[in-house]
Amino acid sequence: MTSWDDVFGDLDVRTLNHGERLDFINAEIARALTGKSWAALSAGEEGHLAWDAAVRTFLDGIWVATIFCCHVVCEREVAGVISVSRARLHDALPKKWEALGLGGLLREAGRFDLLPPDLVEALRDLANARKPYGHWRSLIADDSLFRRAQVEHDLTGHPDRESIVERLVVRDATNAMRTTIRLYFGSYGLGGP
Repeated sequence: MTSWDDVFGDLDVRTLNHGERLDFINAEIARALTGKSWAALSAGEEGHLAWDAAVRTFLDGIWVATIFCCHVVCEREVAGVISVSRARLHDALPKKWEALGLGGLLREAGRFDLLPPDLVEALRDLANARKPYGHWRSLIADDSLFRRAQVEHDLTGHPDRESIVERLVVRDATNAMRTTIRLYFGSYGLGGP
C-alpha cells in the first residue's frame, strides 16, 4: 500500500503552528532571493495587498483563500514583468494583453522567455489548482476535488475521504505559496535572479 508521504511528500503545513508557518514562508523567501536582501516587485500596490492577504490566509490555515490570493499575486506579477519588458519586446504583445488572465499572460511570458520554463509550468499548476474553485466543474471532471480525492483514495487506500480532500487542498495551497514566493521575490522584471 502507498503511504501518505509517497503521495503528498513529507511536509503537511497543517501540523505547523503560526510561527512555524511564518518560518516556512521566510525560508522560501530567502531561497527565492538567492543571497540578495531585496527584490524588484512588479505587481504594484494591488499585488502587494494580495501578497499580504496570501500570507495571512496561509498563516491562519484558510487554504482555499491562500490559493485564490496567490493566484492574484502571480497574475499581477506576471503582468508587471510583461509591462516592464514591453520596450525590449518591440510592441510584439497582443493589443489587449492587459485584459489577459494568468493563463494568457503565461502564454505571452513564455513566448518571449520572460520567465524560466519550470516556473511557467509551476504557475500553470497554480492556475489549474484554482480553477475548480473559480469555475464550475462536474464531479467526474479530472480536476474536480471529488475526482482527485477518489484517485488519491485508490492510490493510498485511506478510508477517510474528508481527510484526503483536506490534504489535497493543503498541498495545493502550499505549492501555491512556494510558487508565488519564487515569482514574487524572483525579480523577473529585472531579468530574474
